[in-house]
Amino acid sequence: GTLCDHQDDVKCVRFSPDNSLLASASTDATVRVWNMPHHNSDHVLPMPEHSILSHPRPVGALCWSTSGLYLATGCDDCTIRVWKTQENRKHVLQPRLLQGHGAPIWACDFSTESDDYIVSASADRTIRLWDWRSGQTLAYFAGHAGCVTSVRFSP
Repeated sequence: GTLCDHQDDVKCVRFSPDNSLLASASTDATVRVWNMPHHNSDHVLPMPEHSILSHPRPVGALCWSTSGLYLATGCDDCTIRVWKTQENRKHVLQPRLLQGHGAPIWACDFSTESDDYIVSASADRTIRLWDWRSGQTLAYFAGHAGCVTSVRFSP
C-alpha cells in the first residue's frame, strides 16, 4: 500500500527496530509516525493510524534508538528533537530539544550500545556527539571541507 498525507517531499523514512512503527520526515515540517499493522500478504492493508510531530522548519533526518522507545529528528532550524514513544506505541510525547549546530541537521544516529547517545551531522560542516538526556555535547568534530550529509555509529 501507499502511505500518504505529507504535503511536500519526504526526505527520510525509517522503521522502528521491531518494525511496528514507520517514521517519515518531510520538507512540510512534519514527521509522521505510522503504526504498521500486522498483516498477511494475501490481504489489502488498511491505511494505518499515525501521529504527526510538528516542527518549525523542514525535517531532513530521523533515527530510532535501539530499544525503539525514542525517535530523534533533525530539523532545518539547526536542532535535534528526541521524542519518547508512549507504552502503547500509538503516540509520542513532547521532545527534548538539542541545540548547538549552526546549520540544518542532515543526519543522525543513536548509539548501538545505549539509548543515551546520539551523533548528528550538519550543513555547518561538523559532527556532534550528544548525551541527549542532559542536552550536552560530548564531542565536536570540525574540519570537514563541506557539509556533512551522513553519520552512523559502528555496530
